[in-house]
Amino acid sequence: MERHGTQSCLARELLVIVEGPSDSGFVEALCERLGQSCKVLVMRGNNPGKAKRMLRSVEFSKAIVLKDSHNHSIEFLNKIKKEIEHTHPNVYVVIVRKCIESWIVSGIECRNAEDSPNPVEDLRNILAREGVEHVKTEPLYRKLGERVDLQCVSKAESFVEFLSKLRDS
Repeated sequence: MERHGTQSCLARELLVIVEGPSDSGFVEALCERLGQSCKVLVMRGNNPGKAKRMLRSVEFSKAIVLKDSHNHSIEFLNKIKKEIEHTHPNVYVVIVRKCIESWIVSGIECRNAEDSPNPVEDLRNILAREGVEHVKTEPLYRKLGERVDLQCVSKAESFVEFLSKLRDS
């Protein structure tokens, strides 16, 4: 799987666009565990215009754009979702409640961490208890993607939406 750049991919390939390199490691590991072949591209930032340009520059059968909600208003997020989804009929935006770390914490602690005030701090604390420094890197997040309990991460509603979009033909 290529993670960087926007080289053409096979026309029948699933494309997933994430905000950062650490997110790509996590999503790639999840897709592999789910038996889903995909190409993950990194937006390198939080710019919907960049996502739209990436979508126009590659071929795909279906694309899922993961957008962290952080503390943005629902109106702002819905505007971005609509703007990106109008790029192509097979583009879906999944708003990740808070951030991708909410999925990771859900999958480790078997609770819906999307309701946590700070999933990043929760993850930092989990890793500290294990003697691991929390540095947002692709290799660490890939290992976390290989480790999370898929049944538990399904407690996160936005992850369930991602799964649904991933599996829909």
